[in-house]
Amino acid sequence: MVSSARKTSYRTFRPILKFYKVFFLPLVTSSIISANRVKYHKNDFNQFIIFLIYSFFISAITYFGTFSLIKNLKKRGFVGTNLNAIKSAEKVAEPGGLLGCVVYILAMVLFQMLFKDRQENGLEFNLALVSIVIMTLLGLIDDILRLNWWIKIMGPIIASFPLCLAYSETEFSPDRSFQWLSNRGYHGRMFTYAIIVLITVFCANSINIYSGINGLEIGQSLVMAFFITIYNSMDGCMGSSEKVTHPSWERRMYTYYFTLPFIAVNASLLCFNWYPAKLFAGNVYTLFSGTFFSVITVIGELWEVLPFLMLPQLINFLISIPQLVGIVACPRHRIPKFNIKTKKLENSKNYTLLNLFLLVCGPMSEEALTMALLCLQTLCSLAGLIYKYYML
Repeated sequence: MVSSARKTSYRTFRPILKFYKVFFLPLVTSSIISANRVKYHKNDFNQFIIFLIYSFFISAITYFGTFSLIKNLKKRGFVGTNLNAIKSAEKVAEPGGLLGCVVYILAMVLFQMLFKDRQENGLEFNLALVSIVIMTLLGLIDDILRLNWWIKIMGPIIASFPLCLAYSETEFSPDRSFQWLSNRGYHGRMFTYAIIVLITVFCANSINIYSGINGLEIGQSLVMAFFITIYNSMDGCMGSSEKVTHPSWERRMYTYYFTLPFIAVNASLLCFNWYPAKLFAGNVYTLFSGTFFSVITVIGELWEVLPFLMLPQLINFLISIPQLVGIVACPRHRIPKFNIKTKKLENSKNYTLLNLFLLVCGPMSEEALTMALLCLQTLCSLAGLIYKYYML
């Protein structure tokens, strides 16, 4: 009886993307790239291999647990309307990204408990995680209560305080982008904190407003996280002679520890969020994901590549300003218009990058638009790679 119910649940909520395909491309590939970098440091390599297996386990838990989450969300009425579906009344579970966020946070806490003796900067690790937890809770409350816009500004400001403290307490060597501030005392430190606050506010909200079609929120996060592992693996490749205790190496290891479980969770969620979606990620996911990128920018010192990683989000924000500030009428949903006859998305004349794409390229299917925007995300991330390692 129970087995039959599980099979029925699997058939009903079976995602369009195959788990093993999505699992292999971003997670296994990024793991191979990362392990190839860590192998020169034998003291860390064994722990890192265990961590990779741990990340694979996290991905599997998220994937198979999401079936139950979708079922329970629908049962309790936590659903959203798929506005671009042929059947306009189709209901989709929301916030479907909740399990992934919870699994990630719990996995990071458990990792810190298991390997506490090996972590030299545990305080910074935990403070950064607190920022992610705060914004995840805010996103969940927003999904339930529909918070006002000003709370979504104040929330990231508050969440950035632990991150500022983490940066001030870090023993990592200062990034060259901020080296000129390192000797400027109090005022230089306050300016650095202001930058961290602004980055947190922008990142937390940028993914939230750069959304509206199946697969875009999770897809863009997955692309950016994948390139972060590449940046981290290429950053200062010194070979086997580099000491494990070197601050820059400690920073790289923390970047891996934050990013690989994030990729694991997103690889599983993307299977369900791809067109036609079985779940909507919800604001709990977009705020969680955006805060992750502000955290990894500070912890991993990715200041130079962040503008490239977030270039599509920045363009979308700049285009959206007239509607966001009230100069132009701003509807609740600024997504493209679905033409039921052609089954394609068209420009809805709202001020977003999605509509700009449709204006320039013409109507296209939702899946094609998602792929085009993810290709743009990939090109921008590649540009950051070229800039950081071949032009600086």
